[in-house]
Amino acid sequence: MTLEEAEKEALKCVHCGFCLETCPTYNVTRNELFSPRGRVLAFREGKSLEVFASCLFCRRCELACPSGVNYSKIYVEAIRRVRKLDVSGVVESPKLLSLTLGVLRRSRPYLPEPREPLAHKDEGAEVVIFPGCITSVLFGGLVEKAVKYFRSVGIKTEVVNGCCGLAHLHSGNEEGARKAVERLKERVKGRPIVGLSSNCVARLKEEGLEAYDFAEFVVKRGLPVKGRAELVTVHDSCHASHFGLGKYTREVLRMLGAKVVEMEEPNYECGAGGYSFILNDDVSEAVSEVKKNMVAKTGAEAVISTNPVCTLNFLRKGLRALHVLDLVEA
Repeated sequence: MTLEEAEKEALKCVHCGFCLETCPTYNVTRNELFSPRGRVLAFREGKSLEVFASCLFCRRCELACPSGVNYSKIYVEAIRRVRKLDVSGVVESPKLLSLTLGVLRRSRPYLPEPREPLAHKDEGAEVVIFPGCITSVLFGGLVEKAVKYFRSVGIKTEVVNGCCGLAHLHSGNEEGARKAVERLKERVKGRPIVGLSSNCVARLKEEGLEAYDFAEFVVKRGLPVKGRAELVTVHDSCHASHFGLGKYTREVLRMLGAKVVEMEEPNYECGAGGYSFILNDDVSEAVSEVKKNMVAKTGAEAVISTNPVCTLNFLRKGLRALHVLDLVEA
């Protein structure tokens, strides 16, 4: 993507305001500078690009925009100029990521204990399990369960650890994001990918890879599942919502006999996007509180979250958060 392409996207905006109420940061501030419309205007005028630093990069505005503005192109170009934090090198190295999260855990006790990513490869593996960088280090038990589940239904797998490049985009490092996908393509070798991090799956789908969220793969392949039923509500992670992945999560929950109580606005941002998981500023905290209240009002025993950063933010807010795979018997 070039600066010219981003500028062309910005010119599509007709200032209709349809994006305002969909934007979490505008919701909690009621300040035009914290809205997609305000940020796009700042980009067009070439000033006050710092307003993009408060953006959670959930892209809900794109779903509401009648003019088809690809806000993500504008965001990546703008954030490249203003964001000083870039975790690209950290997420690309499981060892460094584990060490970093271990240090963060000292002040954030809700974080699970980091562990070495699972290395697994069946002979003749036909399907790739892609945990995503955070899941591979913090939710290794989930990866182990995925391997066992696929083995139980007769599917040979290989676990490929790495990064999808989404973290790179949060700092405007588009070249690094592209290289991350290219490295993954080389290792996957054209096989279908089953992701355990739904936003990563969305990212890979946008890059043209044959990628499925776990529940999506189960439903589309007609695979059997059994497990335990609970009273749950479902959080639809932001980027995954662009591909409607939540409907597959709900279908697998139905197959398990779970009762789903829908929250108000299931795809409302969790509050941890755009590096807020690390920075955790006042705006993202306010958004997190709104989401927490939406979950609490359902009376559910747990919130189903298929994206690890969302899950971590729910844990931080004292909620019981589970991946749909947590309920599956393997």
